[in-house]
Amino acid sequence: MLCSYAFPQVKTGTVIVVSYTKNKIIIAADSLVTIQKPDGRIEKNRHACKISALDKKVVFASAGGLGEIDKWSASEEARLAYKRALLKHNPDFSAQITYEWATAVAPLITTTYLNHKAAMDSMIPTGILGTGIFAGVDDKGELWLTRVEFYVKRSMGDTVEYRPFKINLGECAPVCAVGRTDILREFSGLTSNRAKIEAAKWKPPRGVPADVARVIHFVDLTVTYDPTGDVGGPVDAAVIKRNGSVQWFRKKRDCE
Repeated sequence: MLCSYAFPQVKTGTVIVVSYTKNKIIIAADSLVTIQKPDGRIEKNRHACKISALDKKVVFASAGGLGEIDKWSASEEARLAYKRALLKHNPDFSAQITYEWATAVAPLITTTYLNHKAAMDSMIPTGILGTGIFAGVDDKGELWLTRVEFYVKRSMGDTVEYRPFKINLGECAPVCAVGRTDILREFSGLTSNRAKIEAAKWKPPRGVPADVARVIHFVDLTVTYDPTGDVGGPVDAAVIKRNGSVQWFRKKRDCE
């Protein structure tokens, strides 16, 4: 899941770091969304809520600027998808909520793409428009992760389509990420001298479990060292536990 995407006129260097351990899934993200207006003006929002707890058993995260142009909310669509999924009584709730969100967001992203096609095509050579992540625990206490990736299908006349994935939890042990992943790769893989020095001196703060602190630290490092300046703001971090509870370790006042 180490990948990146760009969005039209919304330059978002989001980093979302996910970690799976036996009894929990940890998610942390930065808060910066940089919006480039059609007239060239730049606006920065350093307090975007990229992580949302939908209830005690499901957490949603989206990479940066989804919906910022046309003023729809990826997290609000996730809340609505959660309510619809509950009504379907599907034993595979993870698949149902992912489907509900993807099918609701697809026409919104399509409209955005058609309205800003020239700008989008110049900014997304890979054709990837955006990513949403769901993490949860089912009624049997089993943790799960899903991802939805929206992309432009060039061979079908530049139509917008989506790919839902069930993520193998082992892929996120110890960490996986979406967005600006270069710094994470460097510091988790100890591929530079500064990464080795940092690893040798770093200690988790008191009162925060070491695995949670490490995930937060990876986001902090990305904010510090990412050369684009497109990652920033406070770091939010939530943990979803196998016992069916969500615990926030960092959360801005306006996020939920």
